[in-house]
This record gives sequence, C-alpha cells and structure tokens, in this order.
Amino acid sequence: MVGCGDVSAGVPLGPYLLLRRLAKGGMAEIFLARKEGPEGFARELVVKRILPHLSEDPELMAMFREEARLVARLSHPNVVHVYDFGEVGGTAYLVMELVRGVDLRALTLRAREHALKARRWGAIPSHHAAKILSFVCEGLAHAHALEDARGRPLGLVHRDVTPSNVLLSFEGAVKVADFGIAKLQRGRKEITRVGMVRGKYAYLSPEQARGEPLDRRSDLYNVGVLLFEALTGDTVFPHDDSISARHLAAGGVIPNPERLEMLPPGLREITRRALSARREDRYPDALALRADLERFLRAVPEPSDTVELGRYVQRLFPDVIAEDRRGARAAGTVPLTSVAVGGIAPPVLAGTAPLTSAGDGGDRTDEQAVAFEPNETPAEGVVDEFPDLRDEAPTLIAGRYLGASSAVAAVPRPLAGAPPSRPTPGGLPSPTVMETQRLPATPSTPAPAQAHRWWPALLLLIGGAALGVMLWMGGLRLGDEAPPEAPVLPSEPLATPPLAPPAPRPSFVRVRTEPIGLVVRVDGEERGVAPLRARVDPGVRLLSASRDGRVLVESTVDVPAGEDLEVVLRAEAPEEARLRVVSEPSGALVHVGGERFGRTPLDVALEPGEHEVSLTLDGHLAHEASVAVSPGGLSTLSVRLAPLPQKRVVSRVVPRRGSGTLSMATTPWCEVWLGSRKLGTTPFANVTLPAGTHQLSLRAPGRPARAHRVVIRDGEETRVRLAL
Repeated sequence: MVGCGDVSAGVPLGPYLLLRRLAKGGMAEIFLARKEGPEGFARELVVKRILPHLSEDPELMAMFREEARLVARLSHPNVVHVYDFGEVGGTAYLVMELVRGVDLRALTLRAREHALKARRWGAIPSHHAAKILSFVCEGLAHAHALEDARGRPLGLVHRDVTPSNVLLSFEGAVKVADFGIAKLQRGRKEITRVGMVRGKYAYLSPEQARGEPLDRRSDLYNVGVLLFEALTGDTVFPHDDSISARHLAAGGVIPNPERLEMLPPGLREITRRALSARREDRYPDALALRADLERFLRAVPEPSDTVELGRYVQRLFPDVIAEDRRGARAAGTVPLTSVAVGGIAPPVLAGTAPLTSAGDGGDRTDEQAVAFEPNETPAEGVVDEFPDLRDEAPTLIAGRYLGASSAVAAVPRPLAGAPPSRPTPGGLPSPTVMETQRLPATPSTPAPAQAHRWWPALLLLIGGAALGVMLWMGGLRLGDEAPPEAPVLPSEPLATPPLAPPAPRPSFVRVRTEPIGLVVRVDGEERGVAPLRARVDPGVRLLSASRDGRVLVESTVDVPAGEDLEVVLRAEAPEEARLRVVSEPSGALVHVGGERFGRTPLDVALEPGEHEVSLTLDGHLAHEASVAVSPGGLSTLSVRLAPLPQKRVVSRVVPRRGSGTLSMATTPWCEVWLGSRKLGTTPFANVTLPAGTHQLSLRAPGRPARAHRVVIRDGEETRVRLAL
C-alpha cells in the first residue's frame, strides 16, 4: 500500500504514479498523480484514495463505490470530470481531472481584501459573481437532469454546494465539485437515510436542516447563499456557531434580512427568491435561476465570460500562479493567506461576521481537497493534515488562515483617575482595567512612536517642581492668608454607602416546537421562529405556534418569577391533501410547482393550498392550470389535450425524394424528437432525415415542449441554432 507521507519520488497505484499528496481528511486523501503512455505521453491527474485503515469498513467502501458509479455518469464542462475508478490491495480510489486554480472561497476572500485596500464595499464584482453562479447553475442542471439507462430521472441532489466546492481555473473555467454526499431519490426509495443531515451547517437549506427529503430546489438555496457571500464578503449564517446556524436555517430565518437591500438592484430579487424559506417560492430549477442571472448580465456594460473570469483570477492571484508553476496544486488545496490591507478595518455588516478563510462553516471538504469531516476544526490540525505546508504553518495557524497581518491582545491600562501603578505586597500591580489593543504584525516590528511620548509630561513635572522650590526659597505667597494646613487623614476607612438591593431576575421561556421552525407568539405578540428563548413577564402567558399565518397549537403556561421555563409545543400533523390528474389522451407528463410527478392518470399527495399544474404530451399543446387542494380532501383535474395544429395540405403533393442531414444547437440544451424518434440532445450534428418538411418537438426538464419546423433538402445539411 501507498503510505500517507511525501511521495514526491513517485509511487505506483494501478496504472497511475502518485507524485505528491495534496490534502488529507477524515475519510480520504488526494494526490497529484500522472499517467504515462507510449511515445512520451503523460497526463497530470488527481487521485482520491480512501484511507487504508477505513478500507475494511464494508459500509464506507459501499458508499465510496456508490460515489464512483454516480459521478462517473456526470459529463459537463461545469462539473469536475471523473475518469476512472479502481481498487488496489483492497483500497479504492477515484481518478479526476486536475483543476489548476482556486476555489470560490479563496476568490471571495482575496476580492474582499482588494476592495478594502481600495476602500470599496463588497467582494467580487457583480458581473463576475453573477457569471460564476450562472456556470454553477449549468453544472447543477446537468446533474439534476441525470437519468438512468432506462431514461428515468435519478433525482440527484448535490446537498453540499459551498464555496470550497466551486472551483475556478486560472483560465476562467468554473466547475462544481464533490458530488460525494449527493443523494439519489427515485419515488420513495432513497440511497441515503432521510433525517441524516450532511453538508456544512452554515450552508444548509431549511428542509435540509430539518432532515426532510430533498429535491433540486435545496441546491438552488445554496446558490443564493453563495451569490450573497460572493457579492458582499459577508456570511449569511454564523460560521462559528453550528447550532445557531442550523436552527436559523431550519426556521427559514435569514439573520438581519435588511442586508439584502445592499445588493445590486438587479441581483437583489434573484438572491431573495433563491433564499426563500419555502421551496415552492424558489426557482423551479437551475436553468430558471440561470436565465435570470444571464438577464442581469445582458443589462450591465461590463463583460464577463470564461476569458474575462480567467483574467480576473490571474490578476488577483499572481502569487498562487507562481507557486503553481513550481508544482501543480489542485484548486481548493492552495493555502489561504491574506493580503495586507494597510490597517483598514473590514466593514462588518449588521448580522453575521464577515466571511473569513476559516472555512465553510468550520469544515473544509471538497472533491479535490477531502480535507475535513463535519465538526472538525481545520486550524488545530493543519500541520498534520497538510505535511507539504509545514513551512507555512505559522502563518496558517495565526489568525485561523488569515495570515499574521495583525494580532489582538489585552494589555492593562490604569483606571481613570487612579494613581500610578505600584507594587502590592503580593508583587502585583494596582488594580487596572483590561483594554484591547492591536499589536504589531510581527515581533520584529518596532514599537510605534506613540510609546515615547512621555517626555512632555516629564518636562512639565520638572518645571512645576522648580517653580515650587523658587517660591519656598523667596518666601513668596500667592495671597495674604497663611497656607492651609495639611489635611488630617482619618485613621479608620471611610464608610461606604449601602448597596442598592439587587434587581429582580428576569423570567424567560424556552420554546421548542414539533415540527421545528414554527412561528412562536406570546400573548399574541410574535417573538420569532422556534427554537427560541424569549423574555416575558412572570405570570400566566398564552403561547401559540403557527405556520403560514395559521395557528397550529396553543398552550397556557404559568411562568415563575426569575426562572427559565422550558415549553414544548407539539402541533398535530396537517391533514394530507390529494390531487388526481387525468387527461385525454392519457400518458401526459405532469409537473406540479415545476416538479415532475409522473404521467396521467396520476394521484399525488400535496400540501394544502394552491398549486400550479402543467401537462405535456407529444403532438399536443401543453396545458397549464392553477388547482387548490384542501386538507383531507381530494381534488380532480381533468384535461382534454388539444392536438398541435396541422397545416393544410396543398392539392399538389410533391413526393419526398432522397435525404439530407440536420445539425442543431440550442441555448440552453434540450432533447429533440421527431414523433417517437429521439434525434439527440443539443448540440448534435449530421443526423440523417428524409428530404422534406418535419415538425420537431423540443423538450427539457421543467419547461413545456416547444414545436419547431425544419426543411430538409436532398443532399444538403440544414443547420438550426435557437435561443429557447
């Protein structure tokens, strides 16, 4: 087996040669590798290998193999590509493409520091931030639309769309990484257990924090978080308090939501919709979110594409590029250091702390840097986890990856009006109050000039003493009266005034609700989303929990004076509402709220309320309707689908002769059908069709089918390019 230390000499692993370990985490480690072939062929890759001592765990090995089978099906320019999977000596490994660049977390940090130096607010410019997240949406849309061999949707959800899992190459390519904890969901059977919360606590969607089943809209919530952080350099949820972060997310609460008003007008509504607490209020799919981002980009004068993003990354990271030329490093494994900002304090927005390089919620894990498991703190183990970075460890540890640009220490200063400090019998100075001061960047930095400004006070003291001696020697008096006698100090200490009676202790109620995230009111006054701790007056109080303005449970409690009373409000599960959808002809595809449910005839269980329903069927016009379903009731939607209009046939029919080819490209992608024949997924080229006029059907998940007519001429190629 390959050891975990330095492998710079090259150690074989199957057909690959491991050159250097880049990072190590709780379950796996990654290496820079090379595959060599005949005639001097060589290619640098990244190998992710499960730790040898975990290879004997059958459950972990099964998870690793499942990850390999899953990610091998992903093939998109905005997704990190997986080339191979193998096992050597009982140890499994994945082989992935090498992305030479940085991750979105490092880019946001560096952009924020450059903005501070220029005395500007924010981090990544809005046009670049929107383009990066647009590329992320393209990669997610590909993963969400993944199907099995029979054409059935897999229901893939990434579940961990965080800044460390968005990689940017030095050429500007944007790639989504780490589908290792993604969930497959088909019907009611799920590969991972419902209720198991994975991912980073500061990046959980509300339904993910509550442990509920997830769909693709959970990933879109994370895109909203990333867009906010990329624009502002601020965090949405606290990174240093995982419990608070999860409780806030579970209740759908954005701390200090007024911060959204600071975003550029074109991106404000996009971010707000992506961060909606109810998944029904978010974008139905990643392509819909991407469409709004692209609409914003078309309205701004600054260009942003792969080339411009590459220039932006290169301009911000000349040091990382120079390091990469000396030895390739995968994006996300480059150590983070801060740029000195000349003593300018970062503008802390009201709410959470600014984004720092401490990691995504305190744990850093990505496809190319399987660095840390959840609840593991990177700073304490950085030297052991990254042996190649030992020379940089002092900079990394000081300030939690922020570099040694400054440090904070507490130094004593005298109490206001107190005499100078003097030794006490115990050898300690007289009482002082602690004052926080910022120390120099390094021990070798000379003390500031302010430390030597005691000499004016000394000159005043010497001058006053000399004047006193002159007055005494000349017998001078400042008045006719004799100087007052020195006061006689009392032999007993002065009596201290009696202390005021202590204020009564306040009363509190700690409220938890089942299910979590209900809105709590005390005597009709809204106090927030459970779980919470509210200060109340002692006595009998009326507590209630509600959702969407409807009270689900009420309870009267007697709050003792000066105590914390814990209350649990359990709401009965709401009655299930059902919708039956039938169509003529049958077999129409049904979408409810943008989510695919199946084909007619169909019975589905929904939350009570109003839902948007759409039906699509080949050769027929799409039908959309708004249907209201009540608790415990059954609503029926019966639709007769109208066939697509046919053009009248002219009296003189020209028989089709020969054949031609069709090449087609659309933005975004779609499937192209001719009747029951699937021609391919755009873009495609040189598909042979009989000469004549053909009616094509353009289909894509989450959108109604669209008809398009093409004319194929004998022996010619017909090219079609459409913007959907």
